Amino acid sequence: MSYHIYYDKQFVSLPEAGKVIPMICGGDNNCYEATGGGSRRTRDFYVATYYLPKGEFAATPDEIVAAVQARVDDEMAKCDTDEYRKKEGTTREMVAANYGWYVALSMGGGGCGGVSVKKFLGFFKSGIENARTIEEFAAAGVRLAFTCYDHSYYHGTTYSVPKPRKAEINTEADFWKEKAKWEAWAAECVITLKDKGFEAKTVKPHLYLNFDEHDDKRLSRIFLAMPKANNPDPPKKEKVKVEVGQYYVLANPNGYLVKYTSRGFRYGYDATGYSNKRFETEKAAEAYRLNLVKKGRHMAGEWKVMRVDGKATFLREAA
Repeated sequence: MSYHIYYDKQFVSLPEAGKVIPMICGGDNNCYEATGGGSRRTRDFYVATYYLPKGEFAATPDEIVAAVQARVDDEMAKCDTDEYRKKEGTTREMVAANYGWYVALSMGGGGCGGVSVKKFLGFFKSGIENARTIEEFAAAGVRLAFTCYDHSYYHGTTYSVPKPRKAEINTEADFWKEKAKWEAWAAECVITLKDKGFEAKTVKPHLYLNFDEHDDKRLSRIFLAMPKANNPDPPKKEKVKVEVGQYYVLANPNGYLVKYTSRGFRYGYDATGYSNKRFETEKAAEAYRLNLVKKGRHMAGEWKVMRVDGKATFLREAA
């Protein structure tokens, strides 16, 4: 089965325009390239233009998320319109859990299994949240570059108008200026292609936007090492200790919950035991209990919220 693989991503932020360039590192599973010690599946960073307005290289975050959601919705709709899926009893829940199988998409190269709708949507949402500016890339020595599709496999390739010279893109203003230059050239230019034994044909230029550095491994290392100066972590809120005269625990016929482990749970025999899991409010204890039930944890349905009269200390966010 042929499928596409998303290996990595690094979206580019254009804050002045309020737009984002969705740059993805991907490739097909059945295409290989030679490496120093053998071969591997081909991959490269490219703009996911099929989630953008036609002919554009960037869009607003809302436009990108809407386009991604629209693709999901189209796939979901096939459960009602596609005769094969209706015959097989394919449900929307099945598509949501195994989205990769239905659209031939893998994330990370481990096959199409495990790519849910949630993971697919999260890929783009996290890309938008962690987008970097052109200025940040330039500071790290990485730049965007416009190119035209390479017709070098033809013996005779001529351009009615010479290709523009690439200029360094160091700022958002540089990007828009370079984009306008290449698009003006593409609108005017006609490419003539001629191969031995075939009639000449003409085509219009097809523009691409990539990182000027094509080594995806090196790019990924650079991206990981880039500082978070323009996307600082939110300041941590100060917490203060508060002493209360009553609190809540979870109890079952065995005792009082201490904590859950990979093999079950630990419990104590004393309701006031220091190691028991304590909750400041009944609401918090009930929410935790319901979450255990939702996750199907061992004997989760047997826990009951119980109030304990006694002193306990909790951390609260400072006012």
